[in-house]
Amino acid sequence: MFKEKLKGFAAGIIVSTLFAGTVAYAAGGSAMLEVFYKVNDIKINKVSKMPTDAGDKPFIYNGSTYVPLRYIAENLGQKVGWDGETGTVFIGETNGPNEEFLGERIQPMNTQVINSSWDNISLILEGNKVRDNQSNEYENYVTFLASMAVKQGESIYQDYPLNGKYTSFKATVGIMKDEQDSPNIVTFVIEGDGKEVYTHNFGPGDFPENVSVNVEGIKKLTLKVTLKEEKDFNAHSMIGVFNPTLTLK
Repeated sequence: MFKEKLKGFAAGIIVSTLFAGTVAYAAGGSAMLEVFYKVNDIKINKVSKMPTDAGDKPFIYNGSTYVPLRYIAENLGQKVGWDGETGTVFIGETNGPNEEFLGERIQPMNTQVINSSWDNISLILEGNKVRDNQSNEYENYVTFLASMAVKQGESIYQDYPLNGKYTSFKATVGIMKDEQDSPNIVTFVIEGDGKEVYTHNFGPGDFPENVSVNVEGIKKLTLKVTLKEEKDFNAHSMIGVFNPTLTLK
């Protein structure tokens, strides 16, 4: 069995925790560790993906197998990032150090609906997953349900106090899977301090739109849905604002 001593400790994925109990993590700082290079192959989705770089070689320490986090994540098609200030690893589609989801600190300050019993606007963070009309899933979102109480030309909306602390707002906006068969056409609008900064019409079968607007200096952000064309009086219309993200100054 081939073994080496490593100075320092390269954090990895602890494979054995999938099968065994709790594993203790080493504290920060440097230490001399005796590890064993006994892993002969790594298979990802049935394909051999053994690293060729010596620095990425998997090893066994104290009964646990460690593999390089970045190497594995990138071979699974995920982006990897590192924030040195907070000591945070980012994997996949996650916010950067200056970004936050709407609702983390900014809560709605005003909600306007036509009929409070039927219409609904919900801001959800890390909640039950919902899908757009293309079956993409999200767990951070704002949903706008315009019921039959909303007539053509009427709007439902929600205001958020930005107080000039943010530079941009971005999200994916589209028709919710639950109401994808509605024939009605709705207009999604973003306003900054009462001025329109983005607008888009959504009808049956329309694809979701990636939205990015400049909100620098804006004190109040408004997300609004207006019923543009009512083609079926009995149909509901439902728009989702998915992964609504604000960038701090």
